[in-house]
Amino acid sequence: MSTKPRQAVAADFVLHQPLGWPLYDANGLLLLKQGYVITMPSLIDRLLERGCYIGPPNTEQKRIQIDAGGDEGEQKEGGDDTAAPRKAAQAPVFFRTLDLITSIRRIHKLLCDPPALGVNIRGYVEERADQLIAMVGEDADAVLAAAYLTTEIPEYRPGHQLLGAAIAALLAPSCGIDGAQRRTLVCAALTRDVGLHEFDQSPDGTSRTLSETARAKVQGHAELSAGILATHGIKDEPWLRYVREHHERPDGSGYPVHKRTGEALPGSFLLNLADSYASMVLTSERVPGKFPANVIRELFLEKGHRYDELHVTALFKTLTRFPAGTLVSLANGEICMVKRTAADGKPMAYSIYDRTGMPQSSPVLRDTGQPEFAITGCVSPAKCQSAALIIRRLWQAAR
Repeated sequence: MSTKPRQAVAADFVLHQPLGWPLYDANGLLLLKQGYVITMPSLIDRLLERGCYIGPPNTEQKRIQIDAGGDEGEQKEGGDDTAAPRKAAQAPVFFRTLDLITSIRRIHKLLCDPPALGVNIRGYVEERADQLIAMVGEDADAVLAAAYLTTEIPEYRPGHQLLGAAIAALLAPSCGIDGAQRRTLVCAALTRDVGLHEFDQSPDGTSRTLSETARAKVQGHAELSAGILATHGIKDEPWLRYVREHHERPDGSGYPVHKRTGEALPGSFLLNLADSYASMVLTSERVPGKFPANVIRELFLEKGHRYDELHVTALFKTLTRFPAGTLVSLANGEICMVKRTAADGKPMAYSIYDRTGMPQSSPVLRDTGQPEFAITGCVSPAKCQSAALIIRRLWQAAR
């Protein structure tokens, strides 16, 4: 094999046969180690769709790798990254966000399963936090849309953690939290619910009604999460405090200690707002998600009480009424996806279904200021799954 990396093609993969080379993403990050056996065709499809690269063969197995898809990626070691390919052109932020959701799933497993030898949890989380902050700076709309629309990971928790962390990263500078403080807050956001890992795997995690025992577990998960992080060597007090306090609220209505303004860190209240938004818009096995526009309205009505007024104002101004990724119905019967908000405040909505309900092969930008294309309501992502490929193509395109 050539010593230079090249993009993988379908013919490179053979089911149930070990890979003869390590596989990397467009950023040179190891996805699958040499010798890994792929048993599901869907994993091959996913790897090819986002673009992956074949590196030189190697025999060293030294570094932790990212889970590349479902249970297929449950490997705790990967190839020596000294053989990593030169950095290729980066994939669009939307697709890098999907990869990051998978990484968060991996973080939770590393923290909650028996510890893997040689894993630097702090460094692993900080690297993902830096990635997220950079992507939010590059294209926040793509991050928000990917976290809201993705069905890549069957579990609810990884996407929930990512969306809350993205909101926290996005709003932090306008709320007076920047630099190292912002990074610590995002690290906390990515790990805030590790204490619910066991709960999520239990029947209680899918039950629409909680028993008293289950409710107590939920009420205690913030402290449990901080304890799990501490046992893995996280000693950063602000990080642990953000995790402990991320359900506290300014009016004392939060939990577990009912802290008020002045008693909890301001960043904890911001993280609570971000967590609430993510919990409300995303569908879990227990609760159906609400439309982003309705959630933003609910949170806005609670500003100054359950949520800090500065934080809610920043959320409303930054996300607008129809955040990126929102699916909307138009007066003419079409269904569109909001990709961005224009400078004049109008949502930039692209048609993904025509007025007959058929997916659009070539989405068209609609002027929602025109009566024919006026937004008449919102649509659940669950009802638009047949347009998933069209949505991906929209995010593949340049801004």
